[in-house]
Amino acid sequence: EVVAALRQGEERAIDMGKPEYAHNTWGVGEVGLGLNPAATMAPDMLEAEKVGGTCHIAIGSNYDHDLPAITHYDMLMTDPRIWVDGQLLDGYEG
Repeated sequence: EVVAALRQGEERAIDMGKPEYAHNTWGVGEVGLGLNPAATMAPDMLEAEKVGGTCHIAIGSNYDHDLPAITHYDMLMTDPRIWVDGQLLDGYEG
């Protein structure tokens, strides 16, 4: 379960004396829209998150290292409905 894993990561960060890492455990580290029509749904998340028509969200650290945390949990949604400023993003398809 993701919540239990996040709590465990938060506790580990506190035990390490890194309160900012504990706080960032719960932050959204990444949001991305898959736009690559050539990408394939593969076991490798770095490929799968680029598949056209998908949405990727990561909780915890990010690759820019401006949200330090000891956790990073990727989630990939297929066929998402994405709203921007109260409007459904039209035409976003894989």
